Amino acid sequence: MEVNSTEQRRSAGWFIVTAAGLRVAFGVIMAVDAYLKWRPAFAAHYVGYLQNAANGQPPWLVPWFHFWLHIVARNSAFFVGATRLLETAVCIGLLLGLARRITYVVGALLSVLTTPTHGAWVTNSRRCRWRMHGRSLTGFSLWSRRKCREAI
Repeated sequence: MEVNSTEQRRSAGWFIVTAAGLRVAFGVIMAVDAYLKWRPAFAAHYVGYLQNAANGQPPWLVPWFHFWLHIVARNSAFFVGATRLLETAVCIGLLLGLARRITYVVGALLSVLTTPTHGAWVTNSRRCRWRMHGRSLTGFSLWSRRKCREAI
């Protein structure tokens, strides 16, 4: 009986360590993202990012982008500040393991709200537009890269 409980404790220990490792890994990714959000270029081009993202979207997403463009264009400073603070808070929460439930919920909501914008990231190439058809850790889909190379 004691051998089983020792094995159960070991497997539970590995699960806890793995979960913490994943949490910290996502925290590092969010730290890089938060760092980029605090750069002056992000604030200067925030509305432009949304406008670029709105171009070439499927018809069912167009109202979503127009809605956000209408709201954000009125007070972009508020949305820039809110984005910066939320991403930084999620980053700190993930890295330090603070308020995990709230951190996970806020991070998920932030991702749901910003993913369509990331998905329409457009390169400067004349022939190639990268569309994200599923999110990977870096925000780019390998499928999109392959299709982009085939288009050139």
